[in-house]
Amino acid sequence: MDFFYIEERYFSERGPWVPPVDLFLTEDHVMIFAELPGISKEDVEIIVSSHTVEIRGIKREPREFQYALNFYKLESSYGSFTRQIGVPCDIIADEAETEFENGVLKIKIPIKKKRVVEIPIE
Repeated sequence: MDFFYIEERYFSERGPWVPPVDLFLTEDHVMIFAELPGISKEDVEIIVSSHTVEIRGIKREPREFQYALNFYKLESSYGSFTRQIGVPCDIIADEAETEFENGVLKIKIPIKKKRVVEIPIE
């Protein structure tokens, strides 16, 4: 086998990259943590609806790739990604807050409280 050969099968079996996420509930919020190493916050878009959070963006190749003569290992994925996350409760989408630090995107969304009203019988 040629030392410079990169096996095509390696790429076709991997499929598109999607960021791993953690989702958990606190008493008042839905919390989502997404691992986005090497991605700039300017390259990420977040869309929140009543039961879904969508994270999409692009993981760009390092500039140094343009000078590469050969790749001996190419295990990282690059390109566009989309991750849709179903949320197990009603949320208040327009009050979502985000924080992006050390390659981790944190999304905090308030849970919509169920309102119970007693109606008198007349």
